[in-house]
Amino acid sequence: MRNLLLATILGALIGGCATTARINETPAILSKAPEGSTKDEPGPSPKVLDEARPLADDIRTLISELQDISVGGAGMSSTYNAFAFAPLPEISYNTGALILGREPSGVSEAFRRLVELGPVALPYLLEALDDDRPTRATTGGRMMWSSLDTEVYGVGANERECKIIEKTKLNSKRVADEVYLETSDFFEMKYRLLVGDVCFTIIGQITNRPYSASRYQPTAGLVINSPVHNPLIADIVRALWAVPNPTETLHENLLIDLETKDWFGRYSGAATRLLYYFGDQDSDTIVTRMKAEALAKHPATGEMVMAVSFSDNKKIVAECLDIFRNSTESETTAACLPVVLRHDPDLYVRLLTAAQEEENDPVVVEELAQTPRRQELLDAAMHAKDPAIRKAMAALVPGARDARELFACLPAGAELAHDETVARLLELLDKYSGDTRPEEDAFGLVYGAALYLPDDVGDVIREYGSYTGAHEAIRQANLALVIGKTEVSGWQDLLLPLLSVESDSFYGMFDARTDRDGYQLAYRVCDLAAWAATQRDSNLTFKVEGDYDTLDAQIKVIRKALRE
Repeated sequence: MRNLLLATILGALIGGCATTARINETPAILSKAPEGSTKDEPGPSPKVLDEARPLADDIRTLISELQDISVGGAGMSSTYNAFAFAPLPEISYNTGALILGREPSGVSEAFRRLVELGPVALPYLLEALDDDRPTRATTGGRMMWSSLDTEVYGVGANERECKIIEKTKLNSKRVADEVYLETSDFFEMKYRLLVGDVCFTIIGQITNRPYSASRYQPTAGLVINSPVHNPLIADIVRALWAVPNPTETLHENLLIDLETKDWFGRYSGAATRLLYYFGDQDSDTIVTRMKAEALAKHPATGEMVMAVSFSDNKKIVAECLDIFRNSTESETTAACLPVVLRHDPDLYVRLLTAAQEEENDPVVVEELAQTPRRQELLDAAMHAKDPAIRKAMAALVPGARDARELFACLPAGAELAHDETVARLLELLDKYSGDTRPEEDAFGLVYGAALYLPDDVGDVIREYGSYTGAHEAIRQANLALVIGKTEVSGWQDLLLPLLSVESDSFYGMFDARTDRDGYQLAYRVCDLAAWAATQRDSNLTFKVEGDYDTLDAQIKVIRKALRE
């Protein structure tokens, strides 16, 4: 329940520089085409660039802006591994090795825009693989070991790619750096991402390759793939993609990926990029692949549907809806829900109406071989725009069985059934006031109230904060987080008492922070409250450094400022 609810909450938080001139400068990296490169002939034009193409200086400006990245994302993390596509974060997949309870981070606008530009940006990204300018982002932390690796692997079915990688490795005389970590002490290992590292990761997202500048390796290991510190990576990637016509080369490689069965994400990722960069020209090929997966009841059918769910191509949509009606796999029907939501709202309303009367999952609608589970149905429709769907969601509020169901209904309920929504929220909050239910349930309700019921959240917070018991410190910490992340009126009065609570918040330890005796410091409730105050008032500061005495001195200043 905890991970599901927190994932829903995080999803609620997620809601160019192009000009009309064509690129007028070619990077020097393309002055000599590598062996095996695609011949220079007109290739397919990327769909996203039909209306405008950026100037070369615009792309280089975006690359320079990568210095401002402050947190890693997919392919640049030490806590999880993921294969993502920045322009469509809702369909990123294959997240694994998630540790320490941390969720994947977002990406910067410059990062997203460069992936969006696709093959047009490739030559400039290749040129920047040597860029050693530091970003603001570091990876690592409590790691026991690290390695500088060369994880650039080819697709087995792609003969050209495999040959180029092997030949480049044999011929390269480049030597990797011996020192690459910013700090290398045991359990305090930190690596600072460089602009060239980020460009490497972006190239991977464009080309459907899992290029990861930084990743986690069990147990407590940090693997770095840096084209700056390990130039062999730059040599290989340039040999593969520095070609006279990167658009055509990308298209050819994606078509090979689409027919490759080495792992699920390979062909579903290819389908995403073919539709995103090249429009409808390969839709028949993609539909054929989808039909084959569905017929074989392949476990990756749902992943394939998710990969193409953003498309409005009539053939793609029709196939997704056909899979939804005929699949008997719950994961597949869940993956189809965004398509049903957008393209068959009448069916979705009937599903929601049936959910009002059905006490047990799944919801029953006769023409479907396998109807979606109630919670999956609600989660997918949480931010629906269709009036009929929103009305059906609001109607589910009085019967919401738990915090997660109500959280999914809050946007529609707050607008269309305000009084009933507030009443049900308070009922569930009172139900969770004891110590028998997961505390995340109550936190989700308070957080949801702050997001969607701003005029009522003060009363909700006060009631939640009045509960006592074994979980009191966790509740206090949760309140500080809610206040720090949302606009809550009267936040000063709410935070003041929390600034005096020195109990452990149970939100983990300060990263690489120890006291005078060498013990790691835990986040206290007052520390989180001090952070929350800085989020609401930019004139306040709170730096997580030093021992508790240092932190307490800062908290004292914040407490005085709030009282004034």
